[in-house]
Amino acid sequence: MSYLQIAQTYDRKSDRLLEAHYAEDGFEERLQAEIQRIDEQIRKGDETLFDEFTQTLCDNDLFWLAVGSGADYLPYRQQAIEKLAKQRLGERQ
Repeated sequence: MSYLQIAQTYDRKSDRLLEAHYAEDGFEERLQAEIQRIDEQIRKGDETLFDEFTQTLCDNDLFWLAVGSGADYLPYRQQAIEKLAKQRLGERQ
């Protein structure tokens, strides 16, 4: 088995574990609560969380395209917050 095959197998297993985790009872409610908590902390100026949020948001090329064209970037902001919330919930498990 090559390194590529091992990596692909590991990725598939990780994806299945994440899907099972997201399918748990109450995950959606916990996710929404975490999204609200993160949003509030960012608005209050939590520097550590703001740095993580900014890095996640800046990795999205569509965000920069929206900013440059003057379009609404709020959907990309919400996606970045949701991604952070999922990461934080995953770390707690």
